[in-house]
Amino acid sequence: MTMLDVAHHLNVRWDVIKEIRKRNLQRRFSRAKLRKLKPIALDEIATGKGHRYLAIVLDLGTGAVIFVGGGKGIEVLEPFGRRLKGSRARVQAVGGHVPRRHQCRYDASAPGDGCV
Repeated sequence: MTMLDVAHHLNVRWDVIKEIRKRNLQRRFSRAKLRKLKPIALDEIATGKGHRYLAIVLDLGTGAVIFVGGGKGIEVLEPFGRRLKGSRARVQAVGGHVPRRHQCRYDASAPGDGCV
């Protein structure tokens, strides 16, 4: 059923249904749970032509987007690193299209483990 169908069924405007859905999605997905996070992927993508970049972290187990930071480089991932450390997650593998030095920072959080 589309938002318009639901709006007609409930006899409200479609933007009311859109706002309800938006609030529900924000409540459910605004802060991803990191505790059970195991394999992750890091990627940096360019958005448009002006050398604007986004750093994205994905949970490879579920496919969920865990973190999006504006910019390029390891500094962009610092807020994610702090959250990850605070969650005590035991990341087992890091993959993706980023330099190896970035992967090593978040891979194998147990002492003595190395990069994969």
